[in-house]
Amino acid sequence: MAAANSPLDVLALKPAFGFVATCRDGCIHVSVGDVVLQLGTAEYWTLMEMLSEAARRLAVADPAQRQGWVED
Repeated sequence: MAAANSPLDVLALKPAFGFVATCRDGCIHVSVGDVVLQLGTAEYWTLMEMLSEAARRLAVADPAQRQGWVED
């Protein structure tokens, strides 16, 4: 995994929430609050698949859960 001082290239940012960034070592950093996940590419895409599945299930079970979810 990346050294703590590796420069990050921010891919997405939600102020006061978190960010997703890559580093020169090829890690993908997912930061939410005080938690930072350092993932390889395969692990990142597995996490995205898992979160997407959960989001779909929540949206079907209770459409009000989509509050604040902005789709492109």
